[in-house]
Amino acid sequence: MPSHVAGCVATMSFGRPVLPPEVGALNDAPITAGISMFMLLMQGGTVLDISAEQTAKQIERELKGALGTDDTYVYLVITENASLQESQLVLQALGVKDAINLDGGGTAAMWIQGQYTVGPGRLLPNAILLTKP
Repeated sequence: MPSHVAGCVATMSFGRPVLPPEVGALNDAPITAGISMFMLLMQGGTVLDISAEQTAKQIERELKGALGTDDTYVYLVITENASLQESQLVLQALGVKDAINLDGGGTAAMWIQGQYTVGPGRLLPNAILLTKP
């Protein structure tokens, strides 16, 4: 189950909309950008029980994409031939504290320093870019 990781320094907040607003609420800083995807995979270093939230497609073993943070870095992780629970374990092993699932399968690709390290998958008009300041 190989994993591909890209990282950079940043500050992010993660929340789980099914919980009351005081749990995992965003800090008081103004929101300048956002990503909405489900489900929350990790919160505060804890691997969350996602078994009841998964769709039939998400249960399949395939490429799994995730976006996570620790106290210093942002991680974009693609885990190959994995379940979401295995993806959670990869994130935990990397030291990620908070993470959200991203789309996987044919929509997952990773481009690092001018070449694909995963993919390309299907051609889609969106991307998450990590750049140096």
